[in-house]
Amino acid sequence: MLFLATVFSILLILPHDVRAEAKSIVAGSTAEAVHIEIAGEFRSTSQPDGTDIMTCTGGIRAYQKLPDENALLELQAENAVFFYSQKELLKRSDKKSEPQEKTSSPEKPPTPASASAVIGRSPRGQSQREYPQAVYLEGDVILQVDRHKYASDTRITAERLYYDFTNNTAIVLDGTLRLRMPENNMPLYVRAKRIRQLSQDHYRAEYVKFSNDEFYQPHFWLGVKELDIALIKPQKQADSSTKPARRYRFDLKDVTLNLEDLPIFWWPRGMATTGKTESPIQSLHTSVSSEYGISLESQLNPAWLLGLPEPEGVDSVLHLDEFSKRGPGAGLDMSYKSDNYFGSLRTYLLNDNGEDRLGRLDSRKDVHIDHSTRGRARWQHRQFLPQNWEGTFEISHLSDRNFLESWHEREFDTEKDQETLVYFKQQRDNWAFDFTNKFHLNDFDYTLTELPGTGLHGVGQDLFNTLTYYHDSYVSRLAQRAGDRKVCGFGQYEEPGILPGGIDQDDFAFALSRHELNLPLHFGSLHLVPTIIGTFVHDESRFDDFLVDDPRYSRPRNRDSFVHGAAGLRAGTHFYRVDDSVRSRLWNLDRLRHVVSP
Repeated sequence: MLFLATVFSILLILPHDVRAEAKSIVAGSTAEAVHIEIAGEFRSTSQPDGTDIMTCTGGIRAYQKLPDENALLELQAENAVFFYSQKELLKRSDKKSEPQEKTSSPEKPPTPASASAVIGRSPRGQSQREYPQAVYLEGDVILQVDRHKYASDTRITAERLYYDFTNNTAIVLDGTLRLRMPENNMPLYVRAKRIRQLSQDHYRAEYVKFSNDEFYQPHFWLGVKELDIALIKPQKQADSSTKPARRYRFDLKDVTLNLEDLPIFWWPRGMATTGKTESPIQSLHTSVSSEYGISLESQLNPAWLLGLPEPEGVDSVLHLDEFSKRGPGAGLDMSYKSDNYFGSLRTYLLNDNGEDRLGRLDSRKDVHIDHSTRGRARWQHRQFLPQNWEGTFEISHLSDRNFLESWHEREFDTEKDQETLVYFKQQRDNWAFDFTNKFHLNDFDYTLTELPGTGLHGVGQDLFNTLTYYHDSYVSRLAQRAGDRKVCGFGQYEEPGILPGGIDQDDFAFALSRHELNLPLHFGSLHLVPTIIGTFVHDESRFDDFLVDDPRYSRPRNRDSFVHGAAGLRAGTHFYRVDDSVRSRLWNLDRLRHVVSP
């Protein structure tokens, strides 16, 4: 009686929408049967509204196959109250009796609906196949979903739980939700005052303690006022032998990062997806140097901070930095990839109040900065188009000539030049046609602009099953733009660079056509390739006019065209011998081949 009184008092304090679900359970039907094992006693009673209640004490276990996927729902508790629909049970009983003769009596409904009050004890280990609408569980409650197809599981532990079999929804009071991540098999724990299962793979929790620590009081944890967890269903894969990738998306509101019981960080909203970034802070770095002072550099997840889902194939990093001798800085790095395109974006903005140190020479130390606001932006994009075309787009802008060398030295030393261009290419088999436009965006830097340039290229074309033909042709309108760049390091002070006065910055035409013909010959292990090369060049530039100021060395603009020819012979050979007697389990050897190439 005490347990029944507790049951009805709990139902009274449930939220209105949950009580509405419990009241309307007679209207639904369960697609899959629920197998119930009762370790103790049970009591079945019929209600005036057509609802039957079966009360179980002393331990119960129930399991059901979920219809949407290859998953099994399992429920365990000390005490339980199952809610049935008498009309639904009679309907199922009539369906079972339809194949029989009309004179036969209908099959007796399952035990919970067979009488107004039934008290009994179920044999230990024996399960009953029932069709309950809902259940209320109390005492060491466990709800577990095993997804064998995806090798992951969901587990809820609580003292009190209400589950609706019809809609696959549940409400949990003072419970813990454990999610096991399929990427690395790491568990995540959600401890909350109230957890609602809105659907089979959608949960919402309030006043949450969120961590990956099994202990109730973890060292680091996230405090969340409202947490929404949704399963991202995997896409169908052509290879059925591999398990589909499963991911969860977390939407967090009013988030605090806590060390023990001390809040150290707060954010209004965040969003994360497993398999990408599971924390708003990707990295923190601090250092001390004579050039930058005390530095604090952080890499954050912008999608998490904005509370927005990060699109598929996109990875982004937000940089928030502080340098005591230079100033604050912020930037966004992003890369994206899809079936038809890929690209990257790099940005950084800095309020620089210091001086650049570009090298060991005195003239390259303590270089004055003209403007304190400095930065860069670079976008690179590759688009795959129909008819074997592809387009490449690049935009690069720097605030001043020394920013990249001072703040991104590795990129300055090792990566490709900062360019602004548009490039299209069509490639079929071993032939390609391209089109290039290159612009001068950074006024202080040297750029060879192309307005525009076109090319035709062929590689390894077979002729008459005997000859091999290579071809490169290029026509363009070029211009060399030196800008106002100054080169640090020539003397005690900065001196004007030699480029502006040393080149012709007028537009000029340039054309090149190169043809190569090979005749491969094979004499056993000896390979000979006679080669003939012919090149035609048309160049209207007058670079020599600006090498020196002495007019004796200058000459008028030349419009020279010339042809260059070459011939040669390439020879190559190699000798080899296979030793079948070599066997070694230690060195993982199975035979050995010696190759000699002179």
